[in-house]
Amino acid sequence: MCVAATLVRWVQNVNPEDYGVRLRFHALPRGLYRSPFVIDFSQLLRQMSGGQVDIQALNAYVVGDFTQPEGRRRSWRYSNFLDPHGPFKDSWFGVYIILDDVDGRGRRFMLTHPEGPAGDFENLRPAALRAVPMLDQKLIVWSTHERQAGYSFERFEEEFYFDFKPGSELVLEELRDTWRRRWLRLSSVQQTIAAVTDTRLTRMAWLTSLRSHIGLPTEEVYRLVRPWHPVEIKGAVTVRYFEAATRPFWAIAYYNGCAFETEQGEVVDTWQDGALRRRYEQMFMDLDLRAVKNYY
Repeated sequence: MCVAATLVRWVQNVNPEDYGVRLRFHALPRGLYRSPFVIDFSQLLRQMSGGQVDIQALNAYVVGDFTQPEGRRRSWRYSNFLDPHGPFKDSWFGVYIILDDVDGRGRRFMLTHPEGPAGDFENLRPAALRAVPMLDQKLIVWSTHERQAGYSFERFEEEFYFDFKPGSELVLEELRDTWRRRWLRLSSVQQTIAAVTDTRLTRMAWLTSLRSHIGLPTEEVYRLVRPWHPVEIKGAVTVRYFEAATRPFWAIAYYNGCAFETEQGEVVDTWQDGALRRRYEQMFMDLDLRAVKNYY
């Protein structure tokens, strides 16, 4: 399966430096892909939003790979992203790049006052910070319905949800990375649908679907969780503006763990003990991310 992921990177990956962005991931924990997937995200955002989000964007991310967990064995047919026993189930670490394009689409999407300062945290639209990961989750869950007979996108839109968990805390704070650059971080818990397909109903392609990244669930998985089960996404989106002489952009770093209940009634929370959160926060601190022309 890692061969499929390599082929997908070779065919689909774009070079962020072609867009004026230098991006390197460091401090990746064992169990995640060592090299990121980097895709042009513009058209996919338009599709998932019904044309409402029209921006120029990239998505660079890593998910759980096929490395065998320490201390136990499992099927090679599915990755750590699908493993209900592991820390990387339904977990992502990535960076969205939203370009400050000459047409002003990025500003209209990211800013409350598009004519105002792009780097002012007070001018950011909170709805934009939530919309991009929501549409990303919508995309991956929709992809797990590939070639499901009789299942329409209209039905999917009725069934999909990405809702703030009632009673949970929404935390907004400023922080600085290793280079002392200021970021704004929004931490929350969202209730949504797990990207676990039902192989009895769907036919996900080997190279052109999420299967190339994460494999397919087996009976090992289905004994613990059912397809498309409810899941809480626990994590953060962290944003700042990068000025440049040519192509400025906003970067939204995002990372999450999850909580869910198994078929046996066990509550699993990969975020609760803080280990995964600390790993991802270190990855964030060590991000080599800058505008190609100027470094801020």
